[in-house]
Amino acid sequence: MFQNYYSDDRTPVAIDSGKLRGAYHNGVYYFRGIPYAKARRFEMPEPPDHWEGIRNAVTYSRVAPTIKKPDCIGVAALDLEPLFGYRFRPEGEDCLTINIWTKDIGGCEKKKPVMIWVHGGGFATGSSVEQLSYDGANLCRYGDVVTVSFNHRLNILGYLDLSDYGAKYENSGNAGMADIVEALRWVQRNIAVFGGDPDNITLFGQSGGGGKIMTLLQMPVAENLFHKGIIQSGLKPEDCSDEKKRCDSKKVAASLIRELGLTKNNIDQIQDIPFDVLREAFLKIQPRLDNADIFTGWGPVPNGYFAETLMNGHLSRKAENTPLLVGCTAAAQCLWVPEFMEYDKSPAEKMALLREMYHEGTDEMIRLFREAYPEKDLMQLYHMDCLFRSAVIDFCDRRTAAGSSTYVYLLDYDFSFLGTMPSYHGAELPLVFGNTDLVEAYCEPDAQALGIKMSSAWAAFAHTGDPGVRLLPKWMPYDKYGSYTMVFGRTCELKSNFDRTLQEAHQRYAPIHVIRDVFRSDKV
Repeated sequence: MFQNYYSDDRTPVAIDSGKLRGAYHNGVYYFRGIPYAKARRFEMPEPPDHWEGIRNAVTYSRVAPTIKKPDCIGVAALDLEPLFGYRFRPEGEDCLTINIWTKDIGGCEKKKPVMIWVHGGGFATGSSVEQLSYDGANLCRYGDVVTVSFNHRLNILGYLDLSDYGAKYENSGNAGMADIVEALRWVQRNIAVFGGDPDNITLFGQSGGGGKIMTLLQMPVAENLFHKGIIQSGLKPEDCSDEKKRCDSKKVAASLIRELGLTKNNIDQIQDIPFDVLREAFLKIQPRLDNADIFTGWGPVPNGYFAETLMNGHLSRKAENTPLLVGCTAAAQCLWVPEFMEYDKSPAEKMALLREMYHEGTDEMIRLFREAYPEKDLMQLYHMDCLFRSAVIDFCDRRTAAGSSTYVYLLDYDFSFLGTMPSYHGAELPLVFGNTDLVEAYCEPDAQALGIKMSSAWAAFAHTGDPGVRLLPKWMPYDKYGSYTMVFGRTCELKSNFDRTLQEAHQRYAPIHVIRDVFRSDKV
């Protein structure tokens, strides 16, 4: 099994900060835990220090400290292990590292497209290795791309706005995004050594990872650092206005500083306070801030570095013109709300649930749902996604008005796992990475076949900007000629405008605030 797993004679490479030794297995070289930057707490990142000799790069690094783990975010009565294959690494602030999978190193003539994974978890949690799905070897091997992932600062360390406390903290509210920019710069400087093309870089990310790509699209400093984007369940309405985010971010920081017993005069002491102390102080003040209607969700702070939130403001030139593939899953919230999965209810019980949600609009919703999904159980109307799909439609309409086209997908696959398991939030991850064999819920032939189709399409988009592959029906973009969506299920079908009226009715009868708390940015 481990024959030729390590290949010391072939893996050493030279990058701008020193020499690395990776490993080789089954046709793929991999390099893990490479420092791409260094940073003092709450300050902007800088290029990493140079090292002497050859640095071993075969082990993942520590990951960013988090405030809450996935088992604390409301996933009641549902074990995540068979759905995602979670794994955890030690946490530490020395986490600014990058991982690479490639089939070629050294002097290969034809450089390959680069796919950079931006992990989910909102802006508060997660890591580049949190799920078994995130292993980039299969996408590299079969998609003929160079796969990259990285870690960056999160929550308090990545987004606490200390701009009122000194010039060196001016952009602390965007430190996590600045880390991502530094990672992209590192890729631009070094990826050719690993056989990658710095002029053909695609970012792809799910949930919070998609949100980070949306943020990068609105950041002038990142404009020339990537060329295409894939946003998976990352488009959703914002929790509040940009102005409220700016004001409330300062209030959160001021409250935390007071709780820590600091002032402007001794603010630099915050750089040496153990993270556990910062975490406990924040958890202590968060309830009273929430009660005062102060936004406490972690995320980038709109300022001169990051212009404005994509879903709140105008589309930048980059957001208008970058080739994009966007989409979501059909039943995102069933991951959080366990009663959404109860298919054994009687028709009367299902109708009662629907009337509780849609009230006077129930009959119209049932009719529209039957038109869009004629073969689905009515319980799937109850847990139909009401955040991401409507945001995808709105965003693509805006792109179309600006003269751009967008490729759109919807994952609507019903897993056999647990009887019937609809496409929950994150269900596309093992499929996109080609890692269905690593996750229990996907070990059925149809899911594995779907994984081949989706990972092939994602890789094709990275190569050419067009996700069309022979395994799928012809994939037309969402543009002025048609609002097309590729629906991935046990069979795959290209549809146009099939659920727009349904989504519009959903927003009338069951507005987003009904389950907004489930999708707080410190939870997703």
